[in-house]
Amino acid sequence: MTQRCKDKVNTLAISVMNYWPGVQLRVIEAWDEGDGLHEENSLHYEGRAVEITTSDRDKSKYGQLARMAVDAGFDWVSYASRNYVHCSVRSESSAAATDGGCFYVGSNVILESGEQKPMGDVEIGDRILVVKRDGTVDFSEVLLLMDQRPLQDTLFNVIHTRDPSYKLSLTPEHLVYMSVTNSSFEDSQAVFASDVKEGQYVYTFRQTGDLWKVVPTLVTRVNLEEYTGAVAPLTREGSIIVDGVAASSYAVIRDEWIAHFAFAPVRWLNLLPSIGWSETENVNSKPEDGQPYLHWYPRLLYKYGSYIVNKRFYEGFVLPD
Repeated sequence: MTQRCKDKVNTLAISVMNYWPGVQLRVIEAWDEGDGLHEENSLHYEGRAVEITTSDRDKSKYGQLARMAVDAGFDWVSYASRNYVHCSVRSESSAAATDGGCFYVGSNVILESGEQKPMGDVEIGDRILVVKRDGTVDFSEVLLLMDQRPLQDTLFNVIHTRDPSYKLSLTPEHLVYMSVTNSSFEDSQAVFASDVKEGQYVYTFRQTGDLWKVVPTLVTRVNLEEYTGAVAPLTREGSIIVDGVAASSYAVIRDEWIAHFAFAPVRWLNLLPSIGWSETENVNSKPEDGQPYLHWYPRLLYKYGSYIVNKRFYEGFVLPD
């Protein structure tokens, strides 16, 4: 099987043993030579799909096993058969397999001047519209361009809302604010874009007189689309409003509070410009020849995060070459 599939299987195997002591993960189908047992384009022929049960073959466990497979990071999980759970992953060459969390470069943010600016043109020091913890909005300084992939084809989750003027494109492991009910922002939670479903609510920017805030807006559809170019700016507030939809600055780690805490040194050091943080690794420049560029600080966090944070929070970012 592919390395990505193997990594997810290993993660799930550990989770199964921890959740059910004495029970192990059982893989009943994986790579197939193409003997006609599966459909012509089956991912089994590429080593990207597995069919799994538990070692005790207790079918009452399979629903929970499917949920654990999602938490383990499989890109697709299906419990269509009572006899097993089907899991699969994206191609190793897929941009989504190596991206952490980014926005489409063609999306727009709002500057303090009131102008809109494409994400691909956002620079360190720009003050852009963000959402605060109480649901009001303000402007916050961009401290870092964590990840820049201007020419890379990237798979995005595209979240469509009841109001067609609000549509957000972000990578599957980027955090976005969501609620299962039509409730205020204070009741929202930050979840991976891949976890947002039709019928839930995201939060969109509204201006009523002098009051600026975000309000819940129904999600009508979520689909995957491939665009060229991705970027991940970090704001001091830790949030960002992109194409009118409120999202977190963070990705990969499921818990936004942990992510915000992990980037505290970036916020502290930016208060001391004499240290020269902004000059480190030349973060104000665009990647040479459009090559992917990951700043050294998030690279460090992604590399060692799984040793510090419980694996159910950490999705195992694959570092680019």
